Amino acid sequence: MPLLLPLFFLSYYAVSIVNAHGFVSSVTMNGKEFKGRPPTAQFGNSQFDSPIRQISTFEPQYKATNPAVNCGPNSKKVALVVDADPGSKVSFLWVANNNVKDSKANVRDSFLCDVSLMLIFYGSYATSGHIGPLVTYMASCGKTSCKDFDSTNAEWFKIDQVGKKANSNDWVQKDLMSRKPYTLTLPKNIAPGEYLIRHEIIALHLADQAPGMAEFYVSCTQVRMTGNGDGTPSADELVKFPGGYHDKDKGLFSNTFFDAGATYNFPGPKIAQFVVDGKSGKTSSGNSTSSAHTSSAASSVVSSATPTRTSASPAEATGSSDSAKCRVKNGKTAKRHHRRTNH
Repeated sequence: MPLLLPLFFLSYYAVSIVNAHGFVSSVTMNGKEFKGRPPTAQFGNSQFDSPIRQISTFEPQYKATNPAVNCGPNSKKVALVVDADPGSKVSFLWVANNNVKDSKANVRDSFLCDVSLMLIFYGSYATSGHIGPLVTYMASCGKTSCKDFDSTNAEWFKIDQVGKKANSNDWVQKDLMSRKPYTLTLPKNIAPGEYLIRHEIIALHLADQAPGMAEFYVSCTQVRMTGNGDGTPSADELVKFPGGYHDKDKGLFSNTFFDAGATYNFPGPKIAQFVVDGKSGKTSSGNSTSSAHTSSAASSVVSSATPTRTSASPAEATGSSDSAKCRVKNGKTAKRHHRRTNH
């Protein structure tokens, strides 16, 4: 019994440190970086131009019916729409709330802190705070400029999804701690016009508890696709947000998220066929489990994205570019981050 009490407090402390939130600090397209405005609740209304729609808070958003899963909590239209070439790379840099030093978000720290203290207390469980996919959608703004487009009217098609790394039980989102952006390839044959890119992190560290416990971190960027492509999604590949997910979807609620070798079922529609094969989407893609680009039911391994550094579970990075340092956030504790200790 004397040993159990200290272990309880150590467990509580370890759980307490794993509590952070973040936002997309910058997007890079065509080799040019565009800064994002920090959330208004913490920093007010920043005035510099950005193509990234400003959100109101760093906090995670729960439940698939939450309006915040559309483009983030209380997302605001922005004046800038930036050019992007079909088949080019786009990179998203996520940062933690306590890494924002000023209203211009001129920071280069990772979204997540390493749950290194949990390694001390729970051995191999230290990776459990990095569970969940990164999913990216696009939606045409139609005849309206994206700077004026109401995203609640958007019809989204999926262009990218990544979960676990190839031949590994580690998730791509775990790599965010290395302070590099997540990079993906835009559709090569997409029809020109203005689009919203909806990029999200879904954190599943609590999602084996009950439906509605998945955490959503969503960001939308306004782009103008160039070129003369003709690729468009088919009607059955389009979804609305909220509406594209349900809290009981296998990709949002399951008791297998922590299981080694378990297949992950992505929520939402399959990746649009024209994105997969470079042709207009008229047919349905298969249910292969070998690629993150072929099925919403696929076990994610690789995609057209560069699985660099993206992650999404509550922890805070305050360190330099060489190391991450965690701190306890007063008055708040993460819930059951210590759940499974046998993996």
